[in-house]
Amino acid sequence: MENHDHLILVKEKYNEDTFSHHLGIVLDELTDDDIMMHMDLRPDMLNLYNRPHGGVIYALADAAFSVIANSRNNISVALDCTITYHNGPDVGQTLYVHGRTLSVSKRVGSYLFDVYCMEDGERKKIATMKGTAFRTGRAIVD
Repeated sequence: MENHDHLILVKEKYNEDTFSHHLGIVLDELTDDDIMMHMDLRPDMLNLYNRPHGGVIYALADAAFSVIANSRNNISVALDCTITYHNGPDVGQTLYVHGRTLSVSKRVGSYLFDVYCMEDGERKKIATMKGTAFRTGRAIVD
């Protein structure tokens, strides 16, 4: 693939991610090494304590992981994801995730994701996730 065709390809594939779209996750920006996404926290995303469900927060980071790990036209699957929750957001807030590539080799990619919301003009850290992906060597599109 030439130039940034691989980025266009993964953006088009993301359009088929019905689960992420059901959650309202929007892909804002994608480069070879960075990704930005966001989603609005809705009342139907609450847990039994009437707080945003941790699974929803994880889903935002995982969506970013899926897109950036597959962004080089190499089908990649998760080997490991570790998430740490720092703060709880409120319903109605917008959650953002910024992910960045730590390293990519022939078979393994490592990525770090910061999930945050904005409060009083400042970033409030919600969670941090580290993901490791196995790169299969198979192209998404030849």
